[in-house]
Amino acid sequence: MGLKAALPSELLAWLDRAALLPAAVPFWLLVAGHSLTAVELFRGYTRSWLVSWLVCYLAAFGGGLLTALLMMDPREASIALFSKDAIGISFTLTWWAYFYLPAGLGPTVASLAPVRSGAKVARAILRANQIVQRVNASVKLFPGLVGAPLVLGTLAGSGGKLLTDAFSRCAGYPSAGPSELHQPSYVLRSAALLAALQYSLVHALGLLSVQQGLGLATSLLVAHSLATDLTGNPCDFTAPLGRLFHKITLIPEVGAAAAAAPGAAAAATPAAKAARTPRASRQRAAPAVVSSPEHTADDSATPKVAPASARRRARRRTAAVEQE
Repeated sequence: MGLKAALPSELLAWLDRAALLPAAVPFWLLVAGHSLTAVELFRGYTRSWLVSWLVCYLAAFGGGLLTALLMMDPREASIALFSKDAIGISFTLTWWAYFYLPAGLGPTVASLAPVRSGAKVARAILRANQIVQRVNASVKLFPGLVGAPLVLGTLAGSGGKLLTDAFSRCAGYPSAGPSELHQPSYVLRSAALLAALQYSLVHALGLLSVQQGLGLATSLLVAHSLATDLTGNPCDFTAPLGRLFHKITLIPEVGAAAAAAPGAAAAATPAAKAARTPRASRQRAAPAVVSSPEHTADDSATPKVAPASARRRARRRTAAVEQE
């Protein structure tokens, strides 16, 4: 209680207002904006409408889905699609409007600055709510445990990225950049940071109330979304914390470890690769086909060269006919 009294009352009042302010926005509108950001991230998944719907749903609500399955208590941690009809309806209508409105009206509206900024703010609000709710539920379901709220809170905010990385590879879509699990980025770091803040400041130290913890998480994520959208820069406030983590634990970063390997940079150059490849192999090598999410060409339309044995048989039959 003494530590909490040391905090300025204005700060606590501001955090309370930050937590209550999103309640003024209709819930379906928050879901629509949150869904729009997920749909835009996976707009290239157009080969199958069902794959597109599923991967966009995982991107939007995968963290809640993953943690709900782990916690196994629908009253404390429900699956979004089964908790409110407004979630499934709003998400599906947003997905349909983006991909299937005539004249490309969906992407055109989504590219407008107010719509884009509002969607990112909605995503930040719902993501903060998800992380905080899962931390609070974990403390209730697993009393006395520290790992449960930290792990489940982190997964609540990053599970969508982890699931879509795995699903993209299973569905045959190329991934842009390294996976989140292989090389953690802002998504995983920010989720872990907010889970740690909610658990330590609210449940361990008692400096903030549950509502004020939500206000803190919402403020951080909304501020990051607006700064990123307005400046066009990543504005990743978690990057220094990531570097500090690797410095303290002596665990090398994945990218840094690869770059620091002896001779790694020289071995990756085209000249070095050519030196390692036999000359005859380079001459016989055919140009590789680069696939993309939009690559749906029919293989039967590609001209194929007959095998050498078939060509030899054709030449022998031609010579036999000429001799006759």
